[in-house]
Formats: sequence, structure tokens, C-alpha cells
Amino acid sequence: GYNGYGMDVDTGKRIDCEVKPQNTDSPKKKLTGRGSFNDYTLERFNKDLENNPTILVSGFVGGKLIYVFEFKFECLIKKLKPQLDRKFQEGQRKKGDFVRSASFSFTDYKDCPSLRIAYLRNDWHNFKDYLSRNIAKYFKELRK
Repeated sequence: GYNGYGMDVDTGKRIDCEVKPQNTDSPKKKLTGRGSFNDYTLERFNKDLENNPTILVSGFVGGKLIYVFEFKFECLIKKLKPQLDRKFQEGQRKKGDFVRSASFSFTDYKDCPSLRIAYLRNDWHNFKDYLSRNIAKYFKELRK
């Protein structure tokens, strides 16, 4: 299943959520907005396609929340599908066969129409040494 869910305030419909946290304590290991689906299968991908859950990518520095990106799963199709296609070339998988880590990064969803910042710490710039250039630039442009 998913990590949790929210409710649509207009319809009361349940919205499934998948959370992808990233934590660092070192400016040498930057927050990149990445995430992954471990032990990913075609069946799970198809379920995610149908359900289109909300993906929440969070970044922590020393346990302090810096940001939370929110977007729909459909933003990751172009990145995840080729990873599955390489592993399951005939569109079939054997029992126990999966993609160990189907990964994505900020670059894969930064232009997605459903992307929004669910949370951004007011003093995020104090943590910019822990952020990738792309993310720091994105936050800086938001403040213009």
C-alpha cells in the first residue's frame, strides 16, 4: 500500500500519498529531490498509473525539515517506465523478479504542471550548502 492519504476538500475523496524523504547531515551529500521505489514491479507501476497517487518528496538537514515537494505520480512515468522496460523486456516478469530501485530526481518532475511546494522553511537559504544547485536555484527563483 501507500504511506498514507489525504482528503480532497471539495469532494471528500481519498487521495493516496507516497512519501520519499531524503536526509543529510553533510554539505558533501546534498539534497537533490530524489526518490525511489524499491523492489518495483510492473504490477505496482500499473496500479500507480491507475491510482495516480500524490508523491511527497521531502528534504531534511540534521532532522530539520527544509522542504516538501508535492506532485502527481504521472510526472514520473517518463523516468520510471524505461527502467521497467529494460528489466522486463517482454512486458512479463517472473515471480520474485523486480527492479531493485526505480529512481527519479528533481530534474524528472521540476517542470510537471502538478508540482507545488507543500512546505518551504522560511530560512531555507541558511541550509543552501546542503541543497543541490538545481533546488537552490528553484527556491531562489520562487522568491523573485
